[in-house]
Formats: sequence, structure tokens, C-alpha cells
Amino acid sequence: MARLRFTLGTRYRRHGAAFLVRETLANARVVVENLTCGGQEVTPIHDLVAAWTAGTLVFEGPGLRAGTDNLEWTPEAVTPADRFRWVVLS
Repeated sequence: MARLRFTLGTRYRRHGAAFLVRETLANARVVVENLTCGGQEVTPIHDLVAAWTAGTLVFEGPGLRAGTDNLEWTPEAVTPADRFRWVVLS
């Protein structure tokens, strides 16, 4: 089982839009900013975990850049663990 953490600065893509976690709140909720069209919303973490499980949420991070339909690798920052996570996600 994967451990998912939505902390300040976590970036992800969901339904073609890029999001950034701006704040963590009580009751397992986060404030996320929609980087694609602007605006902020409060989202329950369990909704984000469900989206990740369903494959509709993809994380961005060092060595990973979420494209619109797939993940694009930047080879200089990719570790074997990153490659394993990508294979599991896809």
C-alpha cells in the first residue's frame, strides 16, 4: 500500500488541470490552487486519494512532469524508485 501525503507544495494533475496544495486544514482537508484556470478550493484528502486510486490524479515532482495524457521523464533526476512508481501508476 502506498503512503500518500498531501503537504504544502504538493503538485498534481487531475482531469487535465494542474493543482498546488497551498494549506493543510483540520479534518483531513487541504486548500488547493488551480494553476490552470485560477481559483482555490477546499478538498477532502479522501477525495484526492480516491482519484489517485482511480488513476485520474497524477503527482508532479522532481524528475516527473505530468503531461496532459502521460508522464514525461527528465532523465537526469529519475531514480529506479521513480521508475517503479511510474510503472505502478500506469
